[in-house]
Amino acid sequence: MKIKRLSFKNINSLKGEWQLNFDQEPFLSNGLFAITGPTGAGKTTILDAICLALYHETPRLAISKSQNEVMTRNTAECAAEVEFEVQGKGYRASWSQRRAKNSAQGNLQEMKVELAEVVSGDILASQVKLKKQLVAEITGLDFSRFRKSMLLSQGEFAAFLNAPANDRAELLEELTGTEIYGQISQAVFESHNVAKAELDKLRAKADGVNLLNDEQRSEIATEQTGVETLVTDLTKQQTALQQQKQWREQLEQAQQGVSQSQSSLTTAEQDTTRQQPELDKLEKAEPAEALHLPFTHLNQANSKLAELDKQQQALQLSVASAQSAVTANQDQSKVTQAQLDDVKQQSQAQETLINDQIMPLDNDCAQLSKELQQCQSLQQQQNSEQQTTQQQLAKLTQTALQAQKTVNDCQAYQQQHSKDAELNTRLPLWQSQIQQCNQQQQSLTVLNQQVADNQALLKQSQTSQQQLSTSVMANSERQQSVNDAVNQAQQQVANLLAGDDLTMLENVFSQKSRAQSIVEQLSGLEQRYISESQEFTANQASIGTLEQKLTGVNVEIAAKIDLFKVKKQEFNDVQRLLEQEQKIASLEQLRSQLEAGQACQLCGSTEHPLIAEYQHISDSLTAQRKAQLDLTLEQIKTEGGELRSQLEVAKTKLDSFNSRNATLQLQLESLIAQWQDYTQQLNANLMIADSASTQAFVQQQALQLEQLSQRIQGLKAATVQLQQTQQALVEFDKHSAQLQHQIELVNRDLQAAQDVEQKLISGTQQQGLVLNELQQALANSVTELGLSLPEWSQLDNWLAQCKQAMQTWTQQAQLLQTASEQFLAADSQLTPLREQQVKLDAVIAQTLIALTNLSATLTDKQQQRQQLFGQRSVVDARLAMQQQLSSAEQAQQASTAQATALSNQLHAQQGELTTLQQGLAQQQQESVDCLATWQHALAASPFATDVEFYQALLPAEEKQRLLALKSQLTANLTRCQALFEQANERLLTLQQAQVTEFELAAIIAQLDVMTVELNQVLQRQGELKQRLADDAARSADLADFYQQIKDCEADYDDKAYLQSLIGSKDGSKFRRFAQGLTLDHLVTLANQQLDRLHSRYQLQRKLASGSEALALQVVDTWLADAVRDTKTLSGGESFLVSLALALGLSDLVSHKTSIDSLFLDEGFGTLDAETLDIALDALDNLNASGKMIGVISHVEALKERIPVQVKVNKGSGLGLSSFEVVS
Repeated sequence: MKIKRLSFKNINSLKGEWQLNFDQEPFLSNGLFAITGPTGAGKTTILDAICLALYHETPRLAISKSQNEVMTRNTAECAAEVEFEVQGKGYRASWSQRRAKNSAQGNLQEMKVELAEVVSGDILASQVKLKKQLVAEITGLDFSRFRKSMLLSQGEFAAFLNAPANDRAELLEELTGTEIYGQISQAVFESHNVAKAELDKLRAKADGVNLLNDEQRSEIATEQTGVETLVTDLTKQQTALQQQKQWREQLEQAQQGVSQSQSSLTTAEQDTTRQQPELDKLEKAEPAEALHLPFTHLNQANSKLAELDKQQQALQLSVASAQSAVTANQDQSKVTQAQLDDVKQQSQAQETLINDQIMPLDNDCAQLSKELQQCQSLQQQQNSEQQTTQQQLAKLTQTALQAQKTVNDCQAYQQQHSKDAELNTRLPLWQSQIQQCNQQQQSLTVLNQQVADNQALLKQSQTSQQQLSTSVMANSERQQSVNDAVNQAQQQVANLLAGDDLTMLENVFSQKSRAQSIVEQLSGLEQRYISESQEFTANQASIGTLEQKLTGVNVEIAAKIDLFKVKKQEFNDVQRLLEQEQKIASLEQLRSQLEAGQACQLCGSTEHPLIAEYQHISDSLTAQRKAQLDLTLEQIKTEGGELRSQLEVAKTKLDSFNSRNATLQLQLESLIAQWQDYTQQLNANLMIADSASTQAFVQQQALQLEQLSQRIQGLKAATVQLQQTQQALVEFDKHSAQLQHQIELVNRDLQAAQDVEQKLISGTQQQGLVLNELQQALANSVTELGLSLPEWSQLDNWLAQCKQAMQTWTQQAQLLQTASEQFLAADSQLTPLREQQVKLDAVIAQTLIALTNLSATLTDKQQQRQQLFGQRSVVDARLAMQQQLSSAEQAQQASTAQATALSNQLHAQQGELTTLQQGLAQQQQESVDCLATWQHALAASPFATDVEFYQALLPAEEKQRLLALKSQLTANLTRCQALFEQANERLLTLQQAQVTEFELAAIIAQLDVMTVELNQVLQRQGELKQRLADDAARSADLADFYQQIKDCEADYDDKAYLQSLIGSKDGSKFRRFAQGLTLDHLVTLANQQLDRLHSRYQLQRKLASGSEALALQVVDTWLADAVRDTKTLSGGESFLVSLALALGLSDLVSHKTSIDSLFLDEGFGTLDAETLDIALDALDNLNASGKMIGVISHVEALKERIPVQVKVNKGSGLGLSSFEVVS
């Protein structure tokens, strides 16, 4: 990263707009430059502007909407812009902030920021947060890292040197682009965990898979064949029953339909009968409708005649009223004409007065008022000018008195503190001497602390030596104890083996475990055999019972059939007798129709002597007998149907039991075969029905397996104990060797500490002599000025007092000069102001006289007008008179117009009355004609009077209702008849297609039994298919699992090895390794710079683990390569080491960040002349390699050595500065 150009506005003391272009001369040919100027002039402000443009804050201040201390006082805006280059690409970063209403007292507004590309001008960011993020991403430096590597500001020059290890690691990672190592470490860790979880998951799945053996598969296939045959038979029987059930349900529905349609038809007929009176009304209304038209014409003619008569009466009254209005209007016209003449005379008199007298008076008053107003304005202006002059005189007089007093006070102070004038030259020297004394004192303190630390280290080494000796003895004792434990464990393993081998025992246990699974299946086979045998026996008993029942039901059915035939024959005979009787009975209807004197329809006779005896004939006994036989036949049919239903149910159950027993027979044979196979594998002579022997055998096998398991587990535990004790013995051997090595190291450290102690004591004595010499030189210099040096602990307060006295002296001198200039300026302005005041007094008196004369004249004119015209305005008076005249004319015009209108209205009403009288005569004739027509029509109708006609008429709504009712009744009756016929046809069709004689309840019972049995068989069939399918799927999955486990184990082994090398959850394991290498490289580069700057010190990385692995230490080559913490360095030493690190960082360039600009703020004042030359030589060399370096310092030698300078000049008294570039 390289800074190319800087521009800013109103930052701190640098008011206005300023710019530095580092791509132009003199910076282009000489990249090393100095920023110089007095304290407080604004040198650091230039660096603050760079920070503001890039990061919106400075090392000392943060900027927000509520706080901005960098904006120049009494200004309303500030801004900063930087152009920088990263990897050959240019960017422009800007920042600005302003106050509301562009006022210095306005509230601060939101900051405006921008990051853009220089060449294309594309804006990359315009939000505060986004811009800071992009700057950090592009440069690789956030604000904290920027201050530690590129801009070493006041008070933070050694920030990178003394930074915590974590912050230093982050900076190194960003600078060198090594963050990929942390990401790799995290990725390895995550990959290892994922691989381990996947392997464990696959192993768990493989362990949970159980497969069927060949015998189990064969048994399932045999059972599956029998079940499929049974399913086919049961399905056919179920289909037949379902068809019977459907026919029965349809038949019952048809019977219900006939009953419902018959009921609906009856209801429809009843509704028609009930609504007959309403229908009669509709029938009577038809002749009344024929008379409705003449009756309507008569009513209309009578109504129109009455209306015309009413209009005639009203119009006659209106004509009389119009005649009265015409007469009254003629009298009103005469009055309005007289009023109009009077108003015209008044208007002429008023206009003469206004033109001759009032208008001239108004013009004179207006002119006098204007002159009076001008005179009053002049008087106010003169009074204001007089007041301003008096205030200026008072202010200048006060200023002159105050300036004179200030001059006297300053002169008195300078006489009393004349020695303070030399503090300006002496105080920097004293500060330098005190700083050198402090540095020497710090060095002496450090050496004393090192002596104490070395003595503590020496004592610690002696203590460690004693502790290690004690540990060696204790370790020997524990080692012997562990050796005894190893012997005991070996003896325990030998006793448990008892001449056997562990592998052999495990093989035996594996064989018995496999046999145990077969033993456990024996109990299951035995239980299934007993259960199915019992079911087979019970089914056989049920089959015998059902066969007996079938025989009895068949006998009963045969008896019913014989009885039905006998009763059917008897029914036929009775049917023929009844038909003969009905033929005879048909003549009874003709007898009942015989009347005396009327001819008979059969013989034609008119005499009927036995008519009374023929009137009563009893019911036929044959018909009663036929009805009784009919009931008997129906009962026989019903009983026969129930017997057939019982027969079908019994047959179905018998078939089901036979089919189930056939299946059970196959299953029993399969169970016996499996039992024999298992007993042969176990080499056991057991019967499948012998439960006692089987149970004893199972318990014996389980006991043997448990005993063998306990023996193997005990042997494994003893073997593990033996391995652990042997491992512990090996660890004790290693520990003994380590203790011996530590003793040698402690002895070596003890000797080195004794040597260092002698060197540190000699260095302490030398530092003490140098400190005494510096303190004596300081005391002599202070005494020369007549002052006394205080205690060393009070030096800071004493220096502050001296600095305050120096500042006060300077301020008094500046104040004296300013007050003198103010007194002379005020005195030179007083004389002209006094002369001007005298002139103004004379002019004001003349203006007052003219104002009095004008006021008197104006008053006289106004009184004359008041007497003639009062306060009225000429315009208002003319307007009022004009309005009166206009009102009178309008009244006259309105009266004339009203007279014309009233006359026209009277003529019109008279004409309308004539027309209306003619129409009334015509309407009277029309009413007479309509009455004659109506009376003729009524006479020809069935109605005798008008009242009967009115009663027969129906309202339109009532008529529509009755028509709708008639249509609804007719449609409903037709629909019910059609439905009744359809229901009868449907019932007849179903009765002809008779499917079964069984009732619906019997069919449903048979179907339920069949469905339950079929569902059981289907469930068993599904279970068998699913077992085979599950076994095939598990077999395929297990093969895949084994292959996946093999592949996963190979991948896991690779990742586990890589995890042990570089993997960690937070990525620190590999990251710290890479950062350590980077820091070693940086230390090497920094030490090369230190060789030129100060050969006494070298940097090295602290040998530690964890976060301390990136800590730095200083090696003091003058004290036998003693290692010191970086915080023990003095100010000058810290500057040299920090400078070396900064220069090293500039050389340590990765793919991400190149530091091509370096800014150093202060720090050179703590160096002696020789070291300063060395530091400047190093900066020259760095500049020669293409780096740009800016240095801020007060050191005169540095200013002379660096030709290109940015000189910041401090203004006098206003707190503002400016700068210029010189070379």
